[in-house]
Amino acid sequence: MLPAIARRDYMTARAALDAGDYDRALSDGRRISTMMAAYDGGASVAGLRSVVEQLLARAAAVKAREEERIYAEGDPGVIPPGPLSRQLPAAPPAGLTSQAVGTLEMLISREGEVEAIKLHTPLNRYHERMIVSAAKAWRYTPASKDGKPVRFRLVASINLPEN
Repeated sequence: MLPAIARRDYMTARAALDAGDYDRALSDGRRISTMMAAYDGGASVAGLRSVVEQLLARAAAVKAREEERIYAEGDPGVIPPGPLSRQLPAAPPAGLTSQAVGTLEMLISREGEVEAIKLHTPLNRYHERMIVSAAKAWRYTPASKDGKPVRFRLVASINLPEN
């Protein structure tokens, strides 16, 4: 009876993996593995254990790749992050007019925090470094794909405010 239940559950776990639900595939696969751990059913069960272990290894590898993936503007099915708190330095240094500073490239984590940041600008002025420092504290609603938070590469043009 146990091998029949395990085979049915394996097919469900495999369908979850094929559908991209890696968490469910891992959960179901671990449950099957635990269920069969103490069962001695001969060669047929050994073969089933083997395919369950392969499923677990594949699901874990795909999930790890997915967690490392960084999405960007234009990726299908991805909702970009939304700003929660963004604050720039109040004003440029005395004597400078407001002008485009450059492009700010940020990696937004699954938690909505700025994970990494790079400012692309032809100049390297002190107030531009202040922008990078301020941007490190910004918070966002996380980007999402299929309702799950994902890492996102956000590119924004940055302008200094007027005095």
